[in-house]
Parts: sequence; structure tokens; C-alpha cells
Amino acid sequence: MGVFSVYDIIKKAQAAASTIDTLLGSKIGDPKFKPKYDGPEANERESSNLGSTLRKRDANGRWYFMPVVLVYKGKEYEMPNSLISIRGKKHIVSTPMVGRKGTVKELISMEDYEIKIQGVALGTDWPDDQLADIKEIYAVNESVQLKCALTDIFMDEEDMVVIKSIDIPEMRGVEHAQTYSLDLETDRSFELIME
Repeated sequence: MGVFSVYDIIKKAQAAASTIDTLLGSKIGDPKFKPKYDGPEANERESSNLGSTLRKRDANGRWYFMPVVLVYKGKEYEMPNSLISIRGKKHIVSTPMVGRKGTVKELISMEDYEIKIQGVALGTDWPDDQLADIKEIYAVNESVQLKCALTDIFMDEEDMVVIKSIDIPEMRGVEHAQTYSLDLETDRSFELIME
């Protein structure tokens, strides 16, 4: 996935606004038009079946979908304007069979999940407070808790994550926004029994 320039993002936003304007019959340009969004009041769930938060209000009272929160020693770090993806792999040993087509597969184990959080820190001037929080949680050299509706489906309740890397790319011509990316990996506690 490539990094988009600010010009590309603005062009995509203008194209999306044009499409919405066309679908609504040019109502957006009308100063009397007030778009309505009722959020969870419109029979939308605020929680998943597992109890994870699906929708939440921001500081301005607007609803947003699937917040991503990292927790360390009771302090919550909500990742601003974020998207999350998860990737899993299995470790499989394939053994060729003599005189037969194909191989015999033996599932050895499931590997750790790889998780990517991408987002945009926004501010009225420079989002230094949000970036400082992201840096603070990145500097933790221990496992942290991840709270998100998507990852709660795949991870067990006791699973934690470690933050492997951070990426803060350049933002030419933009002063009030900064994109960021965090790469994480699941970390599970094991109990070693020695006899």
C-alpha cells in the first residue's frame, strides 16, 4: 500500500463529494439542506456480540465506527482516525508422497497475528498532543492490551500485543494533520511446566 500525497487525498475527497452531490440531486450545495445521521439511535448497535465497542462519539459529538484503543497499565491510548487490519498465517509442513500426486500436510501451529493500525492525527494547528500519545505507547517495551471489535474476534481474551514498528511519513503542505502507522504482533503468555 503506497503513501498518498495530500494532492491525491484532496482529489479523491473532491471526487467523493461530487458523487454524493450527484446522488443527492445537488442538495449538498443548498444551504437549507441538513444531512441527518442518527447514529446508534437509528437501531445500530454500539457493541459487538462479544461486547466490544463498535460505535463511539468523538469530542464534537459525531459518531465514528470501530475505535482502536491500546491499554498499558490502565491508561488508554485511543488511536485517532484509525483503520486496522489483521493477518494470520499457519505453519504447515508438507511432505511429498512417493508414487502419488501432491503432498501430505501437517498443521504444526498457528503463527502470531500481524496487526497494522493506520490513521491520521488531526489538530487545529499541529496535532502534537496526539502524536505524543502515539510516541508514548510506542516507547513501551512490554506487551499492551488491544481493544478493538475486529481483533477481539480473532484474539483470545488474555492475548496481548507488542508494537514492533512505527512509521510517521512526511506530510508536504499540511500543517494540521499527520499520518501514522503502527505494526503490531500478538503476544500470548505461556505456562512452562517442568517435571
